[in-house]
Amino acid sequence: MVMGRNGIDLPFTVQDEFSRAGLAHALAASGFQVSLLISMILALTRRLSGRAGWILGSAIVLAYVGLTGLQPAVLRAAIMGLAALYALTSDRKIRPIASLLVAATLLLLWNPLWIWNLGFQFSFIATLGLLLTAQPLSDRLDWLPTSIASTAAVSIAAYLWTLPLQLYVFGTVSPYSILINILATPLIIVVSIGGMINALVALGSPAIGTLTAKLLFLPTHALLQLVSQVDRLPGNIYAIGAASAVQVVILYLLWAGLSWRFSQDFSQEKQPAPNLLWATAALSLSLVALPAWYDRAHLTQISVLATAGMPVVVVQMPGRVVLINSGSETEVRYTVQPFLRQAGINQIDRAIGLDDRSTWDKLRETNAIETLYQVGRAIDAQLLGVEQNADD
Repeated sequence: MVMGRNGIDLPFTVQDEFSRAGLAHALAASGFQVSLLISMILALTRRLSGRAGWILGSAIVLAYVGLTGLQPAVLRAAIMGLAALYALTSDRKIRPIASLLVAATLLLLWNPLWIWNLGFQFSFIATLGLLLTAQPLSDRLDWLPTSIASTAAVSIAAYLWTLPLQLYVFGTVSPYSILINILATPLIIVVSIGGMINALVALGSPAIGTLTAKLLFLPTHALLQLVSQVDRLPGNIYAIGAASAVQVVILYLLWAGLSWRFSQDFSQEKQPAPNLLWATAALSLSLVALPAWYDRAHLTQISVLATAGMPVVVVQMPGRVVLINSGSETEVRYTVQPFLRQAGINQIDRAIGLDDRSTWDKLRETNAIETLYQVGRAIDAQLLGVEQNADD
């Protein structure tokens, strides 16, 4: 939780569960951990002079960045965090969006290829969303307790702004993502801060550090159980199909326009028009759902996937999907399931197994299979939507 997935070799099943639940960011060293680290630095150095606090805090942040392996998301957070730390210790103000643009410029000058890095893209778009949308949402949720309103606003803003990019890259949505992020945030904070404190204790005494680490078992176990239970909920991950670049641009323009309007209304102490919110939501939903519905209702396509053994064939017809073979477990995970997600396929009407591989259960984790025909069983032409004649 502190060092990110690059700091320890987590089982793939755990990573996969967090990813399907919309909590992949919790296992990656990112701005969340850096912000917690800076909060701890400010709490520990509040009695020191501003210069001493800045020097000590900078050293700790840079050491943390080095330990996490110089990942784009952490570097972005470190640059913005150091700017915020300097402003707080010197009683100055910074412009968050300008700080974000400076961080993006510096990182891309360092490594221009990071522009294609998903961690870089998700980190910057989520941060931009938080800067533009979190406060207006929090103001609109002022009827809730402050801590709950703040957590909900951050979760909703991050989800909305990363959703178009997620649809473009993966073609899926996590319906329970906002709720689980709200429920999991307190546990993530406890585990992350507890891990940082435990690391400091272990530096002084490994024996004591081993004992204090056991105190983190309950919140860590609770977080794992929460993710596991959400992963079992029906429709936890729903494939819509890959969005086009045009759809993504329009969605971001809608989000930015709505955020700007809300911020203007609250700055003028005006109540935002609820009709504008519902109209934007309806337009965004139509922009994503209507093209996906049209494709499913009219598309006829046969796709042969690149597999090492027996071919895996996906037959898409209006209202019906047939899958011939499932491939090996590796091919299911890295070839078949990604293709089905990109195509917006959640259910396979007919599955035909022409070999003796038992990987259908792995496929059923993400896609419902209505009828499965194994080798040696009678297969009639009707499962492909073709009428049989009397001679057959």
